[in-house]
Amino acid sequence: MRVQSVTKHKWAHPFKRPVTDKEAPDYKEVIANPMDFATLKQRIVAGDVQEAALLVSDLNLIFDNAMVYNGKGTDYYRMAHTLKEIVRVQHANYVAKGGGKAVPAAEEAVKKEAVAEAALEASEALIEQYENEGGGLSPID
Repeated sequence: MRVQSVTKHKWAHPFKRPVTDKEAPDYKEVIANPMDFATLKQRIVAGDVQEAALLVSDLNLIFDNAMVYNGKGTDYYRMAHTLKEIVRVQHANYVAKGGGKAVPAAEEAVKKEAVAEAALEASEALIEQYENEGGGLSPID
């Protein structure tokens, strides 16, 4: 499972950094455990996220928070729901292929950039195939 295929998705932008008080003054009152891609990356680099299950859990937290705060029918809800579905499909494929082991350390991932890029391309191809086969994903209206 490759985080980049989600973080570089065309709808990933709203989830790349923490929600600010200026953007949503009541966000911290509604959302008890904020999470975003930048915070998740820090957790991975610090070694706090080493299992695929923890990675998926944090990714789902990002999208669940967006869906709870923004509500059904909003663009942010649809974007979060779509990305959450991509994570679900990728994780299911990862587990089916015998995955579930530790997420590579950040330093190792940097050393293996060429391998990571190939994995990213494969993940993106899988997402495209899923979307083209009518996987229930639709663009924002």
